[in-house]
Amino acid sequence: MRNWSIEKFATFLYSTYPKAPTKENKSEEQDFSTYTLEDVKFINLTYNQIQTNHNKNNSKKKNYEEEQRRKTILGNRGEKIVFDYETKLGHNPKHIAIESDAEGYDILSHDKEDNEIYIEVKATSTKIGKFSFYYTEHEHQTALKYGDKYHIYIVFDVKGSSPQIWDMGNPFIHSNHRLELLPVLYKIELNTKKL
Repeated sequence: MRNWSIEKFATFLYSTYPKAPTKENKSEEQDFSTYTLEDVKFINLTYNQIQTNHNKNNSKKKNYEEEQRRKTILGNRGEKIVFDYETKLGHNPKHIAIESDAEGYDILSHDKEDNEIYIEVKATSTKIGKFSFYYTEHEHQTALKYGDKYHIYIVFDVKGSSPQIWDMGNPFIHSNHRLELLPVLYKIELNTKKL
């Protein structure tokens, strides 16, 4: 490379390395603190410690595209934290959601007795307290299918340096009065033909 011209070196750099992140993406990434696995804590909560979060309808216009992008970034970080934590515990996890979201869970792992467990990860930037998350019908059907082997892991303070993971188990296999499911989206399929 020492003998290359500036133009040749510049071409090499631009073809080898991806574009720099945009200011928008860069600022989002800078919002994250670095964490080490020693800082990640697994916490125990009971449903009695949770209050349902009754959100009032906000009349402010939402930027759904930006909101989805933010949720994807938080979700990816939450999945990475859980995957790294399960790896640290020696549970031999597989990050299924990297390849496909068709399975209805994010991580295939193992419990202490080496039985398979199916983990759906939900991440929030808030500390322990009131929170909500979106849950698809496909995820719900997967939860019903796998029963006690299905777990929802909530990662609190996902952007911070000391995230906390709560295994809420499978809240759909037992009656749970603290959990409120609210339909927020419907898919409508039409099949039209010319007259």
